Formats: sequence, structure tokens, C-alpha cells
Amino acid sequence: MEDDPTCGPILDNVAVKKLFTPEPAQDNAVTNGDFEEGPWMFADAALGVLLPTNLGQDVSSLPGWIVESDRAVRYVDSDHYTVPQGKRAVELLSGKEGVISQMVATAPEKQYSLAFTVGSAGDSCQAPLAVMAFAGDQAQNFHYSPAGNATHVPANLTFTAQAERTRVAFYSIYYNTRSDDRSSLCGPVVDDVKVVAVSSVAGLAAVQFGLVKFFLVAFTVVSLVLG
Repeated sequence: MEDDPTCGPILDNVAVKKLFTPEPAQDNAVTNGDFEEGPWMFADAALGVLLPTNLGQDVSSLPGWIVESDRAVRYVDSDHYTVPQGKRAVELLSGKEGVISQMVATAPEKQYSLAFTVGSAGDSCQAPLAVMAFAGDQAQNFHYSPAGNATHVPANLTFTAQAERTRVAFYSIYYNTRSDDRSSLCGPVVDDVKVVAVSSVAGLAAVQFGLVKFFLVAFTVVSLVLG
């Protein structure tokens, strides 16, 4: 069937925005973990901004992040959606076909915590909402199970880095649609992503053992002196 030359898409409200890549915070290895830096968003953009894949490209419309999948993810703002922190966040769509990722600087054999917030965008997305999070060779799913009127919950994944750079990634476990039309794709919101170095369990145990040994020796010395 030939294309109809009398119809086609409508193009309107074109904007060009200069993007910059924020420097990672001193205590966070993730760049733009709060998603505050991103594409231009019109004031009446009630449906958010769809971010297509940029895998293999040098420039990302979401600085620091790669949309490495066949389907888009949605960039949302707090004027039209429920955002856990700040003014911007990312809503994961299309299940495993909507992945965002980033390579972060790490030290081999050092333990880290991948912390983030997962929640509902407030767009009538049908439950269940859940995120699969990856950090190096570790993976874990996190379900959005709010208590009371909470619109988001914290999540944390502990991992041991195997190299000087570690991939962190997220996608929605389910293929969710909105309850008001049962056809529009939606999903969980991810925000406030952090990768922070933490003390290893072995190191903490060694310190605790050393403290116990010190106090036992001190107690013995004091007992001998007083005796």
C-alpha cells in the first residue's frame, strides 16, 4: 500500500536546549543521579518527554545515562507527575525493553551501595510496579509497596566492584498500562540514584574484634593493678 501524500505527522513547538553533564557529587559516583539535567520540557507537556535509545551515540539527551533498549523511557516533571525528589525523574516503560544504564567509577574488590527511590508517577498506572536493578554482577528486584499515603519507597542493593568501572542499570519488571484506558504504557518511577562506598562486612568484623580484644586486655591490666 502506497503512502497517502495528503496526510502525515504534525510538527509543532520545536525547542533546542544546550545540555551539560553535571559533575558527580563527592559522595556519589553517579552522574546526574537526580535526573534534574535533561531535555527541554514544555510547560504544557502533560505526557512527559519520550527518550529513545541512544546506545552507541556520543551524546545523550539524559546526561550521564544511556537508554540502551529498543523502546523509549519517559522523562517526567513534578508539574504533571508525582516525582520522589526534585523536579524531574524517569518513568520506566515497556518492561525489559526500556533500560537505562550508566558506567560509574569504582575500586576493584571494594564494597558499594546502590541506593535509589522507586515509586508511582501518579498517572493511574496499574499495579504491580517493580524495578529490576543491576550493579556489576548483582541484580535484585524491588517492588513498590507503599505504606499509608507514601508515593515512593527507598531501595538499596549492596555489591562488590570487580573493576574500575561498574555498570548500574534499571528496567521495569512488568509491562504496565494505565487503568483509565488500559492501553497507554506506564511503569515505576526511578529517582535519586546513588552509588556510595561502604565498609566491608569483613572489615567491620575485624574492627569489632580488635575493639573487643583491646577492652579485654585493658580490663585485665586494670584488674592486675588493682589486685
